[in-house]
Amino acid sequence: MTRAARRSTVPAVADAVKKRPLSIVILCTLAVIGTVLGAAYVPFLRQARGLGGFYMAYLALATIVGLAALWGYFQLKRWGVFLYGALMLANQLVLLRIHAWAAQSLVMPLIVLCVGLWNWRVMD
Repeated sequence: MTRAARRSTVPAVADAVKKRPLSIVILCTLAVIGTVLGAAYVPFLRQARGLGGFYMAYLALATIVGLAALWGYFQLKRWGVFLYGALMLANQLVLLRIHAWAAQSLVMPLIVLCVGLWNWRVMD
């Protein structure tokens, strides 16, 4: 292999082996744990049982979509950030609809979105 040929393949190898930022690893790990624990815990809350089948079905769907968004996030895909943002908006609308919205419900999702935007340059 000639020296010019070796130089032309080095950027391709460097792009293929992209380093995942530590903030993404920590965020996705904590978010997956929180999503799974929250989905397991919420159905046992007295208030959630009073909302009926709609909320439980929505919770199941939101958990699946949230895990898919976090998978995209972890794989450094921009669609993961978009999907998470859309899910955050849907969750806020559901909370408003069931009269359970509070400003605190925005804190963690906004932190997750800010980390995604902070690392936007390294995502595909």
